[in-house]
Amino acid sequence: REREKERERERERGLFRSKEVRSQFSRVVGLRKLTPSSPHDKQLMDDIGHYAVYAMASYSILMLMYVKPCTGICGASCRACCCRNRSGVGVKDDNVCGLHQASVAQFLSNRKAELVLASFSNDVSAKPYVIIADHEKKTVVISIRGTLSLEDCITDIVAEPKEMTAEGERWGFQGEGRYAHDGMLRASQWIRQDLEQHAAVLQELVSTSPVSASTPLTQSYSLVIVGHSLGAGTATLLSLSLKKEYPTLRCFAFGCPGSVVDLQTSEEMKCYVTSLCLGNDMFCRLSVDGLNILREKVLDVIARAKVNKMVIMQALFKEYVHHMDDLLYTPGSEPDSDFEDLYKNIV
Repeated sequence: REREKERERERERGLFRSKEVRSQFSRVVGLRKLTPSSPHDKQLMDDIGHYAVYAMASYSILMLMYVKPCTGICGASCRACCCRNRSGVGVKDDNVCGLHQASVAQFLSNRKAELVLASFSNDVSAKPYVIIADHEKKTVVISIRGTLSLEDCITDIVAEPKEMTAEGERWGFQGEGRYAHDGMLRASQWIRQDLEQHAAVLQELVSTSPVSASTPLTQSYSLVIVGHSLGAGTATLLSLSLKKEYPTLRCFAFGCPGSVVDLQTSEEMKCYVTSLCLGNDMFCRLSVDGLNILREKVLDVIARAKVNKMVIMQALFKEYVHHMDDLLYTPGSEPDSDFEDLYKNIV
């Protein structure tokens, strides 16, 4: 009981920094049940299925080998010769065989779509993305890759809320007093600045100008931004910075991690961002506060353990016939130990 009281006092003294800000990252806004009889909802599901392929395509060769384990690498290798150095396609940081570009082209092979621009740069801030002209839906799609490398994992865990004042002033949105996932915000700003170098290409695509001689645009194309996992969070924040320039843009965030933006920003973005979560996917519900609470509970269980930790782990995966009191001391009754002293210092 004394330990519980001490932990409560530590919380009140500010154990979780920016608690007021973080609390806004653990809520769901804009949640509603789709109606099969609604034409709007039917169109939404059609769009979700259509643009999901582009979110997959950004993973290039590894995703192609996953969905087509027998023929994927062969198809990409055959396309590599004809796709690489193709006129009108700008590619940066592909491998020596051009397999990333060829793999994306393979995903587009049965669609009225073509790859226009691709960047496969990858570090803590730089994230691979592709720009695709979809002639069926009359859209220009920016697809951002999700977590696939150690650098991407580092971006994921840089999860402290960062105020978006500077970004708002630069790109024309309200950033003061608004917060976003630090790592994903940096990734979105890297892509935003990289797009500035290709501004003429993007402006030409979202206009009445032709993409190529074979598939001219006969009307204005709208902008759609998609991504999965880390790419979904990055796509959400990229949409925020592009919204003023492209007012009709839409974003589809597949498996978007929790804690991307604060509550007020989420409310304002729900009219053009559609976030999709599969079942009980835990990554769509993660927050810094949630992980801190999980850490506390794990340490508490370790301090109260009566038996070997492997016995407790086995109880999670198979039916345990004994009472939990056989595994753990009740709170406050555990004997003194070196770990107990260390635990107090940690939490």
